[in-house]
Amino acid sequence: SITMRMGPAAFLPALAVAVAWSDAPEPARRLEASVDANGDVAVTMNGDTWFETAGAFVRSGGVLHASPGFSPPPGAPGQPGDRADLELVEIRRDEGGMDSLGEYLATTSHWSAGHVRFETEVRVYGDLGFVVFAQNF
Repeated sequence: SITMRMGPAAFLPALAVAVAWSDAPEPARRLEASVDANGDVAVTMNGDTWFETAGAFVRSGGVLHASPGFSPPPGAPGQPGDRADLELVEIRRDEGGMDSLGEYLATTSHWSAGHVRFETEVRVYGDLGFVVFAQNF
């Protein structure tokens, strides 16, 4: 099992894809992504955690807005004016849909960082075996 810790609002590009691969027969594979009450994401395959996030932050207008429990990566410089005011406003879970990639199940988190509003979305394409992360400002 591999664990990656990242701030979902800052380290992920506008669109990122995590490919989950398993040698297990297709019906035995179970890819899931969960979002907890703090907005942290955990991606699991057959119940084993592949990676998870640990706090969130976004930099806007030169100011870092972080969730209260966020710890910057080692060596990341703090800046005057940085603040722990990133607020998770709402989570919408289990929104099914279909796009050009196929059927998915999505969880969308709505965030507020001072005057900046944005959302992060995790789409699980379970039948295809991958997860797509997106941000919308």
